[in-house]
Amino acid sequence: MRTICEGPTDNIYIRSAIRSLAAGYPTLATKEDGGAISLHVRIFKYTQTSTGRILRLHGGTGYFTKFIPDYVQQIKKFKAPGGEQPIILLVDNDNGANAVYKVVQDIIHKKPSRQDPFVHIFGNLYLVPTPLKAGAATSVIEDLFSADTKKSRYRRQIIQPRQGRRHDDPLHKKRICTKGRKG
Repeated sequence: MRTICEGPTDNIYIRSAIRSLAAGYPTLATKEDGGAISLHVRIFKYTQTSTGRILRLHGGTGYFTKFIPDYVQQIKKFKAPGGEQPIILLVDNDNGANAVYKVVQDIIHKKPSRQDPFVHIFGNLYLVPTPLKAGAATSVIEDLFSADTKKSRYRRQIIQPRQGRRHDDPLHKKRICTKGRKG
């Protein structure tokens, strides 16, 4: 299974979640005798890679709106068997995904429901939105954090990942994911 998250911080969140839940989900990861955890899913890396350049994926739903129709068009050309492993596009279930849902609607010829746990787009390509809590109209991956995680502090301030911040801000979520710690 290949997972392509909306952005690089989502990759960190997903890897951390899988690692912490490995014992209960052996199809996603296994804990080795020495304590190392081996993931059984491949998560697309948003670094400066040739794969990212070729696929034109650099983070954000705007890139998904181009990737989805390109993928569908290209996969139709293949005659040999393949596509046995799913490709999952993970998106926040917020206004940022509106354009992605429109592209998916154009491909599947019906309006996908945001309440559904996934949408089959074509072949082995799936859209998986963050789940909506009862009564909520939107959700983001950070909504899945535990209460303790949501109370975490970085540089004596409570982390507020939904709050828009400039990339050079020390409380920007990417900085916190790569350098942050509780304290």
